[in-house]
Amino acid sequence: MSNPYAPPPGDAPPRGERGSSTRQGPTGHPAQGRAPDGQPTPGHGPHGRPPTATRQPPRTPPDPAAVEALSRRTGHVLAFLVATLLVTMMPFPVQVAAGLFALGALVAGARAVVLAWRAGVRTPALGALAGLVLLAGVMVLSFATMVAFWPAQQANAECVRLAVTTSAREACAEQLQRDVEDVLEGVLAPAGR
Repeated sequence: MSNPYAPPPGDAPPRGERGSSTRQGPTGHPAQGRAPDGQPTPGHGPHGRPPTATRQPPRTPPDPAAVEALSRRTGHVLAFLVATLLVTMMPFPVQVAAGLFALGALVAGARAVVLAWRAGVRTPALGALAGLVLLAGVMVLSFATMVAFWPAQQANAECVRLAVTTSAREACAEQLQRDVEDVLEGVLAPAGR
């Protein structure tokens, strides 16, 4: 059985030297945009067609002062985030200050991204800074949740501080879960009840 998609054997193009074939157009002359050796002629694309993509003028390099300002502001955002992480490791009432540091990182980072974008700085540092701003936003939401559950967490912190045994700590965890459920029921309950 023969291949129905194969060209007929009599229409094969003539072979040149060393088995290389020359591409010919329908008139028997070399294909348009190709030299007799089969290579594209200057000004034509790899397939013998003129290139279709238009070249845009090269982008001007960013202002060195703007790049320096971006790196300085990125350092500020990183300092805020490190302070956030360090304060998070402290006991409960002090942890709330971490939310303020995260908010500072969010504001400083957003301002830095806007200023860098307006200055035309399109470096990988801008993408990293945008990622840090996103991280700071998630941290702010996390600490906003902490503030919403403030009474339950304060009672839990006091319970854990006074607990001596493992069973007492387990009882504190169970009480925290009940308190959180009570807060959620109060928030999610319809206003008409």
